[in-house]
Amino acid sequence: MLNSSLKSFAERLVRLAAEKAEIKAMQDEVRDEAKAAGFDAALLAKVVKRLAMDEAKRAKARAQDDLFDSYMVAVGLADTPDLPTDLERGECITEIEPEKNAAEAFTSGFEECHVSRATARAVAAGMGGPDIAS
Repeated sequence: MLNSSLKSFAERLVRLAAEKAEIKAMQDEVRDEAKAAGFDAALLAKVVKRLAMDEAKRAKARAQDDLFDSYMVAVGLADTPDLPTDLERGECITEIEPEKNAAEAFTSGFEECHVSRATARAVAAGMGGPDIAS
């Protein structure tokens, strides 16, 4: 009985290892197709990793991205994040009302307005934004 159980476990593990190798080969083919289509393989891997996350982990990762962007701007290694093209650069406000369109959310008069990536995404999606800060 013990020998047959051990053999059964071993055979299942061998079969699973073979299936894993087949799946890896298929993944490599898809990556090669994506590269041939002009996509960056490393960035695609990051996108896949994010897609596999649950929503809470994805939100935490977005928050870390936004903080990283702020640090890069603060030390002079990056410009302020680009705003969606329909936004006018202008006065920074603390909150955008969802019913206002993006152009109404900003008024002209200031040369620079730091907007986080999360806010720019939210405004572009028409959802308002939590944190536009000067």
